[in-house]
Amino acid sequence: MLGTVIRDFRVKKGIRPKDVYSGIMDKSSYWRFEQGETRTSFETMLAILRKLNVSMEEFIHEATDLGSHKFELLQERSRAASNRRDFEELKKVAAGFLEMYKEKQSIRYFHYHCVTQLLIFRLQNKDLPKKYTQPLMKYLMKCEKWTDYEITLFTRVLYIFPKDSLELLFIEALKALEEYGELDLSKTQAVMLISNYFSLMIDFDDRQQVLKIKEILSQIQLPEISTYHRIRRNWLFEIIECYLTKEESYLEKAENWIEIFKMLEMKGVYDMHWNWTQRYGERIFDR
Repeated sequence: MLGTVIRDFRVKKGIRPKDVYSGIMDKSSYWRFEQGETRTSFETMLAILRKLNVSMEEFIHEATDLGSHKFELLQERSRAASNRRDFEELKKVAAGFLEMYKEKQSIRYFHYHCVTQLLIFRLQNKDLPKKYTQPLMKYLMKCEKWTDYEITLFTRVLYIFPKDSLELLFIEALKALEEYGELDLSKTQAVMLISNYFSLMIDFDDRQQVLKIKEILSQIQLPEISTYHRIRRNWLFEIIECYLTKEESYLEKAENWIEIFKMLEMKGVYDMHWNWTQRYGERIFDR
């Protein structure tokens, strides 16, 4: 995880943890980040690097020496570029995944090359090329044993599947998550998966599937420390109720939930959810 690279820089420079996380994130979140237990946003990463007086070039060089860190760094760059709709940066990220695939011959790097290329086409509202969709569809539909990797991959590319296949794979993903038992990771993954699946079910206007989503979501008990996912789950509840009842008051309640992101100075996350809320409103009420 990238947090361990940050920890190495901090220790080498003799900087106290408090002097790094102060004004950026709380002590508990930073500790878990350094231990490799959680991730953080690309913007937060940049703020931490400034505190450590480490350039992005230095950080990339250090992370690149460790294959898994390089992979995670590319993922973080992809998320940040997607939020900015920075297509040139996304193309560089896609090229980075492809380079890793050629070097390591690990299929996951090729998968994420395809994921990033598809993201570019989707953000530009263009048709999705089969050369990127087919490898992902074939892999997930033929995979007999789903792990954390398959669940994460599926969550990111739900939109490439026809509805009948989508519903079957959603069930497969839920079964795999159940095998994790009470692990916190499975609960946060479930929230992300359900959020993305719900978005597609609105497009299909499938009320029965939305009711099923609501029931599943109500059974997920997130740990107190998972602030982001707890807020997102509650926000999603209100969006679901808005869809089911067609009452705008639930949209207002959803907006109230994401105000917490603003209070926590998570501006990028707030802006992202605010935009999603407005788009849901447009889709639900045909504005």
